[in-house]
Amino acid sequence: SNSPCTSSFADATITVDPSPVSATISGSATICAGNTTPLSVSIIGGTSPYSIQIVNGPSTTNYVSGTNITVGPLSTTTYSLAAVTDSKGCAPVSLIGSAVVTVNPFSYSWNGGTGDW
Repeated sequence: SNSPCTSSFADATITVDPSPVSATISGSATICAGNTTPLSVSIIGGTSPYSIQIVNGPSTTNYVSGTNITVGPLSTTTYSLAAVTDSKGCAPVSLIGSAVVTVNPFSYSWNGGTGDW
């Protein structure tokens, strides 16, 4: 005689972490040589904190969306996002925008003359 086959199933909880939807860099400014200015990245979705890599700029970990990232370029520089990941390792669908920091040279004067440095 054959014995009946039995199956049992346990309940399982599956958590799906929402991925970031987009990350947008901003902070275009004009500064004098030797000064600094803030950039900011606005991230929609995902789980904070984030890790950010900026083209021509710093890499930042434990970043909270909207927090200032200080830059002080020596010459006019364009910043854009190279990569963004949230605390779960998820990356956004869109990396948006760029920030141009224009650097004006030092100006100086002497005995009635002027020039750029």
